[in-house]
Amino acid sequence: GTLTNDVNGWLQNNGNIQTEDGTFVNNGTLAGSGLINGDYTDQGVTKAGNSAGVLTINGDFFKVEGTKEIELGGLFDGGGDKSLTEYDWIDVTGNVELAGTLDVSLIDGFDLQAGDAFNFIRVGGTLSGQYDDLDEGDLVGNFGGQDLFITYGGGDGNDVALFTRSVPEPGTILILSMLAGLRMTVRRRR
Repeated sequence: GTLTNDVNGWLQNNGNIQTEDGTFVNNGTLAGSGLINGDYTDQGVTKAGNSAGVLTINGDFFKVEGTKEIELGGLFDGGGDKSLTEYDWIDVTGNVELAGTLDVSLIDGFDLQAGDAFNFIRVGGTLSGQYDDLDEGDLVGNFGGQDLFITYGGGDGNDVALFTRSVPEPGTILILSMLAGLRMTVRRRR
């Protein structure tokens, strides 16, 4: 049938929501590490997990407006056991349509490092749309001096991921410095 979580409503899903023959519309807050069997339309707040966890949607996910909250507490995605994940992510078997805002926070004393990546929406179908004011490669925020960016081509090229930029190896920096110096020397000789 039809399930609607009203504005200011709170739904903690650590089990199964069965709406494959109906609709599930969230206007309030949905949290937890459960399963949604059917399409999910979100106009409110979605908080995957219980301080790091995975929300599984066996259907399509339509993020119409509102906020998607992500907590990052480590790099491990659970390695096949979703209960072991150290960061929030959503596993969608169908299509994903994005809008709304993205709110990212760090938990459990986690510090971002150069080269970190978090594949936080895994899309089995097609991905369309993007978060408001977050184009491909845009800065999501700065956490402890480390910039965090977004890509809509993460994972297998069809997922949404957050990442930090890698720091060049010292040898690469030395080579780039030498090339810049050589270029200046060549300019002076002309």
